[in-house]
Amino acid sequence: MVVIEKVAIRDGKVFKTNEVKVKQDYIDARYELFLYPKNVITPTGLLTVGELKQKYKTLPGFLFRWDEKAESLDVDIKNVSEEVEKDFKRGIRGYKGHHTKRVPDEKNRTFEVGIKIPRITVFEGKISFGLHRELEVTISSKSSVSASVEKIDGD
Repeated sequence: MVVIEKVAIRDGKVFKTNEVKVKQDYIDARYELFLYPKNVITPTGLLTVGELKQKYKTLPGFLFRWDEKAESLDVDIKNVSEEVEKDFKRGIRGYKGHHTKRVPDEKNRTFEVGIKIPRITVFEGKISFGLHRELEVTISSKSSVSASVEKIDGD
């Protein structure tokens, strides 16, 4: 269960995506890719990087999201039964792609993505993006002034 108040705390966690880019090697013609370069975290902690929207309702859709705990890009399958969702997460019965692979890159956060469903390769490529983290800093300052008066009597 997500505690909304905890999500809102600016404690160094990611709050927004920056410059989402894709190097697309393959996309099935029945899908369209949408990227969200300046997306903001939802009150429940979801940060969507992009999605593959299906052109036919009989096919599943896919959501690319940032996983803060694992510090990785995860892919979630949409519009399917709970059983298919579990198969996709486990990578079994012809489903593959929930976990992406981080590609070493000095300048960008890049992930290799390969999504498959039974008998269909949906997407292959690399997605890179920046993340905007926020940290709230409280600065308190304490100061005191003291003075003394000394009377010097002259001779």
